[in-house]
Amino acid sequence: MQVTKKLTEGNLCRNYLQYALPLILAAVLAQLYSTVDAVIAGKFIGDLALGAVSATASVESLLFALFNGFAAGFAIYLANLFGRKDYARIKRDTYSVVIFIAAVSLFLGGLLILLRNPVLDYLKVDPLLREDAETYFILGMIGCVFNYVNRILGQVLPAMGVTSFTLYVSVGSAILNIIGNLVSVIVFDLGVAGLALSTVLANAVVTVFYLIMLRKTFKTLPMEKTPYRFRLTHVKRSLRYTLPTAAQQLAFHGVGVLIAPPINGMGAAATTAYTVSTRLYSISSITIWNLTSAISCYTAQCVGEGGYQKIRRGLRVGFGLNISILAPIMVTFFFLAEPIAAIFFPTGFEGMALDYAVRYVKIFMPFLVIQMADHILHAYLRSLGGVSAVFIISLFGSVVRAVTTFVMVPAMGMDGVYLSQIISWGADLFLTMILYLWRYRTEEHVKKIVHRLSVA
Repeated sequence: MQVTKKLTEGNLCRNYLQYALPLILAAVLAQLYSTVDAVIAGKFIGDLALGAVSATASVESLLFALFNGFAAGFAIYLANLFGRKDYARIKRDTYSVVIFIAAVSLFLGGLLILLRNPVLDYLKVDPLLREDAETYFILGMIGCVFNYVNRILGQVLPAMGVTSFTLYVSVGSAILNIIGNLVSVIVFDLGVAGLALSTVLANAVVTVFYLIMLRKTFKTLPMEKTPYRFRLTHVKRSLRYTLPTAAQQLAFHGVGVLIAPPINGMGAAATTAYTVSTRLYSISSITIWNLTSAISCYTAQCVGEGGYQKIRRGLRVGFGLNISILAPIMVTFFFLAEPIAAIFFPTGFEGMALDYAVRYVKIFMPFLVIQMADHILHAYLRSLGGVSAVFIISLFGSVVRAVTTFVMVPAMGMDGVYLSQIISWGADLFLTMILYLWRYRTEEHVKKIVHRLSVA
């Protein structure tokens, strides 16, 4: 039986690694079976199918940002409760939030299926990709409830120090999804529909195992018997954490919906190249998201305990670990850019889509270090109550990216798309640093903030 663990007890570096490494590996596997969709589409169906599976990715990314942001905020809320040892509230609120997220995701998924044609028209999906893109989008929305419920469940357990289970579930899910992809495409010739169905099945299996583990974990917590019962008031208690974080993630990722039309408007090769670029970016940024999650939970647990003396050290250790893990990944991608990008395409493929993807990996991806610093500070600020400020900063960064994309694409093509991303990261980090130096840098700053949060 897995037991809960406080990040604030014992060696901090080891605690971060014990927290983050299982999540990083689990996220790699999650990205793997997501990326396998693209690889199998390109290798066994064709380069047009590769573009089709991500033609509507900006909309799906928007929904993912909404629910993932909500989950990240809820994790901070639970970590704070865990620091206070308020286990009964953790159980009650988690159950209600899971039901709430399931209902909201079903509603939004159904609504987007009804509006699929206006969505595809807005995104300017190439006619060559339209039919497959519509099929993939519909099936993805049908199964979205499992995906988004998993966002919550995947954050609840780590907030209580239970991280390894996420890795075990992801291993099984990745194997199931890869086998399902190969069988549906090669054996049954279901095309992109088979890819979507395999992903839905894998997510459904993950949901079942998460719920089983969550129930077992609650039984290990020292609390009186607490019934599972939905209450909207339980959901409302966490909204001051969840809504601002969800809004911040929407501001950060929502720009994808705005810039999708000019990207898709450049043709199927641009859509395909952007598909590969975003998949490689996601794989490279996995360490950032999960180590910053560790920083968030550690800081929130410190706030719950009133231990302001520990908080700033957690930020320094988080920076060091992020750099040490991200650096070798960036070096590997730089020197192996072409063979890595070529994995997504049919053997011997040559074309602009591949050229664009290789350029992104070699020239633009190394600037991911800017986003690393930005996200670490965002996690730190959110955990200390600065969620509204982080939202405003992220919104500013997204506006910068949208404007620079529309300005630079006509003259620079895909290079303009990639360069606008880096410019937005820099603008976001600049404002975040100003806020950090002004209100969050010193121990006195942190002490005042912790006192204010404890009073609230």
